[in-house]
This record gives sequence, structure tokens and C-alpha cells, in this order.
Amino acid sequence: MRRYESSIRIITAFFAALVGLAVRYVIDGNNPLSADLRWPCFLLSVFLFLRFLLGSANHLWYEYTKNEPAQVCRYSVGKDFGFLIYFGCMAVAITFAKTLKEFLW
Repeated sequence: MRRYESSIRIITAFFAALVGLAVRYVIDGNNPLSADLRWPCFLLSVFLFLRFLLGSANHLWYEYTKNEPAQVCRYSVGKDFGFLIYFGCMAVAITFAKTLKEFLW
């Protein structure tokens, strides 16, 4: 197992769970969005967040596990993990929007 492989799996699973719960809220009955906007917002958020998930998973795998890097800066790994968590929090903020304007900010 490569040095950061288990950490990458954990952080990617955390991002997927966080985004999955946020996307579920979009189609939930308690969401303040009007009923005619729920499904379009749901589809938009699924495609956008799936792009974030696949892009980040591929980037992390390619940078840190495909070939054993000779020297990996911990700052670089931390920065990548930090941005992934930031995008997860951004996903939660987007899906908890009360209006379409807030959703599309």
C-alpha cells in the first residue's frame, strides 16, 4: 500500500458521504425550495458534486498513489485534503439554500 492511499480513501469517502447527505436534503420534503425547483436543483447538484468527487479522487490517486513519489510535500497533501473538505462544506451550503438565487450563487 502506498503511503497516502488509506488517507485518500478515507477523505474521499468522507467527501462522498457529506455530499450525499447534502444532496438528499435537496429532494427531502422539509426543503424550503418550491416543489417545481427540487428536481432540477437535485440534478444540477448531483452532476456538479459528482464532478468534484471524481475529479478530486482521480487527482489524489494520480498525484499520491499511482507512482510512488520520491518526495511528497506534506503541505501539498494537506492543501489537497483541505480543498476537498472546503468543497464538501460548499456543497452543504449550496444544498441548504432557501431560494433558487441562493442555490445558484
